[in-house]
Amino acid sequence: MDITDIIRAGRYFHDAGLVTAASGNLSIRCGDRLLITCTGSVLRNLCESDIVTTGIDADDDNTKRASSELAVHREIYRRTAVKT
Repeated sequence: MDITDIIRAGRYFHDAGLVTAASGNLSIRCGDRLLITCTGSVLRNLCESDIVTTGIDADDDNTKRASSELAVHREIYRRTAVKT
């Protein structure tokens, strides 16, 4: 799984009527890191610059650009067996 998978998923969710253009956040776990949509991203129009890689257990330079729901996504990965 990679950035293109998140972009495709965002478009799919929008086109299927599961979300509105600007609602929702997407992430994928990659080991001890995750790919997550940026704050303010429009799911229908996602591009590579709308996705950031950051730590599951630690902040880094990319954390400030991540979705405001980053804490929720991190906790899901910590508490479940969700793996890539």
